Amino acid sequence: MDKKIPKKDTSAFIDIVFDRSKSFNENIINFAKVFRYPILSDFSLNYDKHNEKCHMIAYQLNSSIEIGYFYFKLKKSVRIVGSPSLKKDKVILSFIFGTNKNHLTRVEDSQKEGVSNSVFIHSNQIKTVNSIEKGSEFYLLKISYKKKILRKQFGMPESVISELLSKKNPEIIYVEINSKIINAIESMELNSIPQVTKIPYLLGKSYELLALVIDIIENRSKYRSFKFTTAEVEKLLRVRSYILSDWKNPPTTQKVSKYLGMSPTKVKVIFKQFYGKPIYKFFNEKRLEEGMNMINKGDYTITEISRILGFKNPSHFSEYFKKKYNVLPKKLSKAAK
Repeated sequence: MDKKIPKKDTSAFIDIVFDRSKSFNENIINFAKVFRYPILSDFSLNYDKHNEKCHMIAYQLNSSIEIGYFYFKLKKSVRIVGSPSLKKDKVILSFIFGTNKNHLTRVEDSQKEGVSNSVFIHSNQIKTVNSIEKGSEFYLLKISYKKKILRKQFGMPESVISELLSKKNPEIIYVEINSKIINAIESMELNSIPQVTKIPYLLGKSYELLALVIDIIENRSKYRSFKFTTAEVEKLLRVRSYILSDWKNPPTTQKVSKYLGMSPTKVKVIFKQFYGKPIYKFFNEKRLEEGMNMINKGDYTITEISRILGFKNPSHFSEYFKKKYNVLPKKLSKAAK
């Protein structure tokens, strides 16, 4: 990560370049130099002073896989710009999770709309931007794979391999993080793993996460072409925030098509290709996930949650909730207390 001289009349963000042609360890060292943080003997970074936190650690698991964990809570607003210089023989999975609304991820230099709790699969010639406002928390897990292992050692399905190894498409693949991926990530407590078993343990987890992502992609492969332009990717990332901005007013194809400036027919096709499900089903699943979060926090009754999320009544909410989680919300609500 090399410090980039800010241009005049730009935002207050400090730009840090994440050079994908270098190892994660090299990027950690450069980041430490920019912010004058101490580097530990194992090339990890662990800074926690004056309400500012920065934790980074990377491991070369074998000749083909590298893993890096990055956590920020800074006093300054930072943009981490992933350079489009990834080596042709590599693909990177970037898991962005546990972030608040102040964190944004996008492709190229679009407007501030973006996403969190997602996976981006990077191939060549694509620039990503992670904007982290001061005081907000940002978690990022990166895993770099040499492409040859996808077929030779992992046995990746041919339909997925052909897309990932393509020189032109896709430049980027977007996947929503689900509960299985979150559980796998949360089990990777890097500081608590015994040193003697750390490398084989993380190697196994890197394959598990790859498998979970492949499973999502493969389930969509019957109707998804992945052939999106950069402009379409930008629009589809932005529309996510638009769709989820008002729980009481479910999105319609007409509203989304107007927002994207596309025909309703095209919107139906590319939204399902990109997110793996139709617009309303995507909205409803996210609405139920928000309901689960609200129940776990314990600040609202089931009646209040159903009203906030725009359901007709508590019974309507409970019916959909049980279909998704196989349990009634009132049981979880009692357990949360």
